[in-house]
Amino acid sequence: NEIRTDYIDIVLMHCLTVGDWAERYAGVMEALTEAKDSGKIRAHGVSCHDFDAFDAASHNLWVDVVLARINYGGHHMDGPPEKIVPVLERMHRKGKGVYGMKVVGQGELEHDVGNAIHYVLDLPCVHAITIGMVTRREVDENVGRVEEHQLAPA
Repeated sequence: NEIRTDYIDIVLMHCLTVGDWAERYAGVMEALTEAKDSGKIRAHGVSCHDFDAFDAASHNLWVDVVLARINYGGHHMDGPPEKIVPVLERMHRKGKGVYGMKVVGQGELEHDVGNAIHYVLDLPCVHAITIGMVTRREVDENVGRVEEHQLAPA
């Protein structure tokens, strides 16, 4: 057991850029389904870098989890927030796990990190976020921002 674990929580096909990804990567999907059925992974899904691929993921029953690019500025996303959020809401309604990435717009919202984090955390259709950080200070500040958001009155 090279990775010293009995199972992996989530395995994603990364950076899908075409709407027909399910047909193109049917073999990969089959292998991941077998891994899930045998208990080696708990969930499978996708990250997309194209709106058609992203939209297709929202309709695909195979997708358990989506790593989605979302931020209030529309930076490095598959479309503007007003086009992306309804798709995220559809994913959520269909029971898919939705993780937000590019929350700070790949650094383009660095001047407004707190509001960028809060924007995504305020979306009920997003279950968790990932944020790239380089220093311990950034980690501490961002943890504080998330904790601050959790303590804010609804």
